[in-house]
Amino acid sequence: MLQKLIQAVTMYQSNFSWSYVAAHVRTRTRDQCRERWTCSLDPGIVRRKFSLEEDKVLYDYLRRKEEAGDTGPSKHWSGICTILMSVPYLRLRCTGVCSVFT
Repeated sequence: MLQKLIQAVTMYQSNFSWSYVAAHVRTRTRDQCRERWTCSLDPGIVRRKFSLEEDKVLYDYLRRKEEAGDTGPSKHWSGICTILMSVPYLRLRCTGVCSVFT
């Protein structure tokens, strides 16, 4: 399955659609393919611990949200992604980093 997913993402690069990728893989839905690629297989994922600076930015962002009364962690993902551009949305979600701070 992994090889088919990698092959499909590469093959459909110019006319990309997760539906096309899922049709090529045949055993997974488009959402499953997207999450697997985005969370695990994408070579652009930064695979290192957060730097002290990133930790501080993340902590400060979540503290401001909490002070504003926005405590629902599900509302934070896209905002966190905009401040930590090197960390994909789903990687943050998959690691559960927000549960540590909220």
